[in-house]
Amino acid sequence: MCHEQMDVEFGIALSHVCRTWREHVLAMPLLWNHLKVDQPNPRWAQVAAQLERSDQAPLDISIHNCAFRKSAIPRVRELMRLILPHLNRWRSLSLLYLPYKIKRIIWDNIRGKSAPLLKQIRMGPGLDRMSGGRTQCSWNARNILDGFQNLEDVEWAYMGKSHKSVPTFIKLRRLIVPLGTLKLSNIPFVHLIRQILTDSPTLETLEIFNGPLNQEESTNAVDGLDLPLLTHHTLRELRIEGGDRIVRIRSAIVRSLVLPKLQRFADGYHYLDALDLSSCKTIAKENSLPALRALSITGDLEYRAPSFHASKPFLPAAIHNLVKLRVLTLSDINFDSRRWLPNLGSSCPHLRWLLIIYCVGYDIPSIRAIVKNRIDNDEMTPLDHLVIEPDEDAPSECKVYPADQEWFSSVLDFKFHDDRWYIYGRTPAVWQLGDARFDRQSGTFTQYQIRLR
Repeated sequence: MCHEQMDVEFGIALSHVCRTWREHVLAMPLLWNHLKVDQPNPRWAQVAAQLERSDQAPLDISIHNCAFRKSAIPRVRELMRLILPHLNRWRSLSLLYLPYKIKRIIWDNIRGKSAPLLKQIRMGPGLDRMSGGRTQCSWNARNILDGFQNLEDVEWAYMGKSHKSVPTFIKLRRLIVPLGTLKLSNIPFVHLIRQILTDSPTLETLEIFNGPLNQEESTNAVDGLDLPLLTHHTLRELRIEGGDRIVRIRSAIVRSLVLPKLQRFADGYHYLDALDLSSCKTIAKENSLPALRALSITGDLEYRAPSFHASKPFLPAAIHNLVKLRVLTLSDINFDSRRWLPNLGSSCPHLRWLLIIYCVGYDIPSIRAIVKNRIDNDEMTPLDHLVIEPDEDAPSECKVYPADQEWFSSVLDFKFHDDRWYIYGRTPAVWQLGDARFDRQSGTFTQYQIRLR
């Protein structure tokens, strides 16, 4: 027999097959250790029976708002009466769409207590905030979770404006701070991320949202921010989001970090995934992102900041250092008559996708040479996918004419633009990192099925 998740419903189904099966099923604690409280009318006797049948197995507890639409306070108190004695067995806790008053009772009951097995906590936004309601809560996660030092996976919303309440723990491997949780100005947001990485040396995934930001706040201070390099040895996935100016803020953060294990900047819109040219200096001089699989760089046609022009000479060397890169998007960059065009014919040996969007200062023969050199060189992986999309006002040498289009199409998948860039709102850097496959018929994406070699 096979079942994707050995949950309670599965255990109940097996227990009704026959008397012999029932005896065996009731004696298997791992069939009963996933406790879901998500019914409009919770059956407390069934919850108590399930807790008894789970014996000493670690408990995974999920509590949903559906159970508290009526008689909310008496119900949550009854629930805590049943599960609190088993706190030493809690392995994960999910609080889904619960209003503030329910979460307040739950946290007040466990605050300051020890839960040595607790590895995962997920607390998303409550219905009161999602519907625009206001509460006077100010969640201080560090105070609430002080007794849970073995946490490895935390999703924590509803913290108010104080970045000091972001939970950071020595064993933490994954931290999600959802949209609407933080409302920091630019410089404190940069320092917050550095502090999280300092406090959590084993962190592998960090997703953090900031905003909505003050649209009048200037990013000039961020553009000129010069911070000492910080090395984090385990981070593999980094997602930093927070409004229209997040590219410049993200770049200020990344250029102050050395991340030898980082593979990707996680899901987001193509614009929001990008780094700007100012990040190239650190990548070039410190080899700060040697394991990166996908990168989108936006340039000085989008922003006129002088620091971008000063950083442009580091672009070729930065790309040369990305030896594991599979996908590269270059947008809004002036390559100055190919002067700063990366030599992709002999670098990035695993590159499969190349997208040149709204750039100038290159010509089509140079791009043809890149494609041909990769085909002819046995040490290079030939390109699979090429997009060249110049702006309408771009010089003629940046545009692909029928003869070149025919040649490109004979050796790879060539497009004047990538439809997914617009239709699905995701950067191709996310579509084919090597751990995902795009299904053209369904328009969806199956993750973790293949790895590009």
